[in-house]
Formats: sequence, C-alpha cells, structure tokens
Amino acid sequence: NAALDFTGSESFTVLAVIRQADYTASQPIVTKRAADDATAGYGMRNATGTPSTLIWQIADGTVAPAGSFAGRTDRQLQVITGRRNVAADLLEVNIGTTAGSSATDTTTASQTNAQPFVIGRYATQLTYADMEFMAVAVFRRLLTAAELQQIVTYYQTRYV
Repeated sequence: NAALDFTGSESFTVLAVIRQADYTASQPIVTKRAADDATAGYGMRNATGTPSTLIWQIADGTVAPAGSFAGRTDRQLQVITGRRNVAADLLEVNIGTTAGSSATDTTTASQTNAQPFVIGRYATQLTYADMEFMAVAVFRRLLTAAELQQIVTYYQTRYV
C-alpha cells in the first residue's frame, strides 16, 4: 500500500499493542516493511541474542541505525512505538510513555519499497511471533506525548 511508503524527509510513527508470550531469536518480528536483510525499509523486532530487547530500525540501502528498549517483561501488555523524528534527526522507540535509547537517523532515501507490511512474522519466512496483538497502526506523522499517553491509558485500562 502506497500509504505505508515515506520519503526521506517524512516523520512517522509505527505503533503496536502486544502481549508477547515468549522472547526467542526465532520469533523476532513485531512489525516490518523491509527486506529480510534489514537493508531497506523499516520495522520493529526483538534483538538477536537479547530477545527481550526491542529494536526499531530504518534503512535506505545499508544496514540501519537502530533505537532500542531493553528488558521487556514476558506476557505483559505493551504499547510499543517506533518513531522517525526527522526534525530531531532521531529514531526513537518507546514502551508505553517510557523512552528507550534513540539513534541518529542517517536515512536519507525514500522508504518506498516492494515489501509488504507484515505483523508478527518475516515477509519471506514462515517464522511467526508468539504474541497477542490488540492493535497495529502506522501514523504519517509523529505522535505527540499527549496522544501517546491517551493511547497507553486506553489500552492499559481495558486489557491489563
């Protein structure tokens, strides 16, 4: 879908509301619109080797910089956001309203690619994540702190 393509100068937010039952290297993908080699596109995944760490990654032809959030809790409801903040030149990842580490966004090219947007699995493999998904959304702008707080409050009061 062309609505999921972004130019090199656009900020955007990807949000997922999940409860992950297991963190394993074989079940890494939360959301992804990228080649499996992580050299083009964007996505959120569990880190290899430390699968309870969430990685938010964007690439435009080379291996991507990544923001991360370490130490997620098994089976806990999580509102996860990956943000591309062009004005601040950052990739930012949040769980709830708590920020993880950010990375300098070196992406300059378009995020338009031929890959489908996938939820809970690789695009070309049959490896599925062991997660319960309540919602997934892509916003064509940065969510504000107040908007994020509203979303977090909504899901925490209904699904905890």
